[in-house]
Amino acid sequence: MTKSTTNPIVRPISYALIILTCLLSGCSTEDDLNEIFIGNTFHITNLTYNSTTISKDLTELYESGNEAYYIVFNNQTFQGTLRKGTHIEGTWHADGKNNRFSMKFGSSTSLPVRSDIQDKIYDILLNAQSYSGDSNVLKIYKDSSSFITLSSRKLN
Repeated sequence: MTKSTTNPIVRPISYALIILTCLLSGCSTEDDLNEIFIGNTFHITNLTYNSTTISKDLTELYESGNEAYYIVFNNQTFQGTLRKGTHIEGTWHADGKNNRFSMKFGSSTSLPVRSDIQDKIYDILLNAQSYSGDSNVLKIYKDSSSFITLSSRKLN
């Protein structure tokens, strides 16, 4: 039988170094909300409503031209445009630990020109519960069957 030549102090020190490395390197499961949201302009690239993909062709969302269907996130505020002429603005809140997400629309938000796609997008944003993704592709969920996909690069 051979005896271990490892010093009994080495093992606890090794564990302590692993824990310290993790703490110092920022081991975290929390999303970086500033990286994902702040200052980013997202264009709506897909719409799924009640488990049905609504936008058969992504250009359908941009029938109003290049100035439609985008959201800009700033520090706790957002602004954007749905259909051309339909400005939205308000406040948003996200929790990076559990991916909870909500939006509250300001009083200047109105839907003067109605459309099926716009109404569904508005419903998802108004009743948003969670998000997933990063600063390139972001999904905002009303529930698991209704969500919008946004991209930091517009597809057209």
